[in-house]
Amino acid sequence: MTGHPLIRISDTFGSDSRRDGWNQLFARPRFAPVHPEPSVIRWLFRSFPRDEAARVSLLDAGSGTGRHGLFAAAEGYRTTVVDFSAVAVAAAVAAAAGRGLSLSGAVASVDRLPFAGDSFDAVLSYGVLYYLPYPGLRAAVAELHRVLKPGGRAFVVIKSAGDSRGQHGTSLGDYQVRLDRTVEGMSWSTELGMTLTLLDRTGLEDCFSRFDPVLVDRSTVTFGNGRFQDEEWHLVLGKGP
Repeated sequence: MTGHPLIRISDTFGSDSRRDGWNQLFARPRFAPVHPEPSVIRWLFRSFPRDEAARVSLLDAGSGTGRHGLFAAAEGYRTTVVDFSAVAVAAAVAAAAGRGLSLSGAVASVDRLPFAGDSFDAVLSYGVLYYLPYPGLRAAVAELHRVLKPGGRAFVVIKSAGDSRGQHGTSLGDYQVRLDRTVEGMSWSTELGMTLTLLDRTGLEDCFSRFDPVLVDRSTVTFGNGRFQDEEWHLVLGKGP
């Protein structure tokens, strides 16, 4: 963050100040990554073989500037990106146009998706839902299920209750943690002032119970010579016929 003022995003989900904060972040190269996560690539190719890509409609919910949506579009999947930030969606659509890719974009919150039910064969939400308050997270999960076609598959990655954010914030109940203090060496300074939803295994299974099947893995990576850990739930989800 050297050379840049610290951006703090409002804790009021849906407010203009929160939207402005995300728009400012996504305008910076640091918060506009280009390369897709390997876990997303593995899920996509295992769930929907590349030779079937043209028949697969995919939604990247909470896409940011589109690193995963652009990857999917480049591989031939019929891809739509949606994000709370108009700056992020515009960047994704412009990048697609510059590469000659077909990519649709919409500006909306993931807990109020502007799509009809049963619209997508595949739904991706990477590192997004834990930024919502607990009621908003539950609403977003319901929305992801609603827009997924029967027989479709989803991949969701969110921070877990074991993440260091949970140990260095103030618990507010209902799995919510407010990040209200600085810890030397932490990597989440831009999240100061925010309330995150960090689910344990019980909360996770409750929130995602409408999906079937629900396959759960956990990823833990330490940093700062073991002082901190990033811990995530990786969920592969289905929607029965």
